[in-house]
Amino acid sequence: LPFRQRPKETAARLRALPYIRAKLPEVFGAASGIVVSGIKTGSNAARAGIEIGDILVRYAGTPLTTVARLNALKETISDEAVAVVTVRGESAKTVTVGKGSLGVVLEESGRP
Repeated sequence: LPFRQRPKETAARLRALPYIRAKLPEVFGAASGIVVSGIKTGSNAARAGIEIGDILVRYAGTPLTTVARLNALKETISDEAVAVVTVRGESAKTVTVGKGSLGVVLEESGRP
């Protein structure tokens, strides 16, 4: 399979998404984010440690509200590496991804 899938882990993380979405503004200062629902093996995201079920909330310091916004940001940033803030469970972390495609399947989390 070109995209890494972990059915048991993925199902548990996706079940927790409503709770995590509700916590985004309170705990992480983000009104919304973009949910990672698939990751291509060997992709920039996989190498950075992003996992299925993570929520991307910032890209190069800019809040992420839609997939379209992420795509627009990727077009305008010329840096070779970009900081991405992800939320997993109840913790946030910053990872560095290489320029170009993240290699992920995304869905907008919506506002809590």
